[in-house]
Amino acid sequence: MLALNASIEASRVGEHGRGFTVVANETRKLAEQSALSAEDITALIQQIQETSLQSVKSMDNVVNDVQIGRTVVQESSESFQRIIQSSQEIADQIQDISAASEQMAASSEEAAATISEIAKITKISFDQFQSISETSSAQLSDMEELAEQANALNRMSQTLREQIGKFAI
Repeated sequence: MLALNASIEASRVGEHGRGFTVVANETRKLAEQSALSAEDITALIQQIQETSLQSVKSMDNVVNDVQIGRTVVQESSESFQRIIQSSQEIADQIQDISAASEQMAASSEEAAATISEIAKITKISFDQFQSISETSSAQLSDMEELAEQANALNRMSQTLREQIGKFAI
C-alpha cells in the first residue's frame, strides 16, 4: 500500500518525483519481499505447530509407554520379590532337611555303633554259650558215665544183697 501511494505521488509531481519513484519501487519490492517472508513465516509457523502437535502426540505416546514400562517393572519387581521369598523358603526347607539328615546320620551312626556293640555282646554270649554247651556236654557225658557206674554199683549192690541174703538165711 505504501508503495502504491508513493507511485501515485511520484507521478503527480512529475519530473521532480523521479527519485521518489525509485524509493517507491524499492518500497514496493521491499513490501513484496516482506509479503513473501510473511508467507514463509506463516508456513514455518504452521510447520512448527504441526511439529509441536506431533511432539505432543509423541510425548503422550512416550508417557503411555513409560506408564506401561513402569507397570511392567513393578510387576517384575513383585515377581522377583515372590521368587526371592520362595527361594528363601526353599533355602530354609533345605536347611531343615539338612539338619534332619545330619540328625538321621548321627542316629544311624549311633544305631550302627549299638548294633556293633550288640554283635560283640552276641558273639561273646555265643562263645560263652558254646563253652557252656561244651561244658554241659562234658558234664552230661560225665553224668551218663556216673549213671552207668551208679547202675553198675546198683547191680553190684543187688548182687551183693542176693549173695548176703543167701548167707543170712
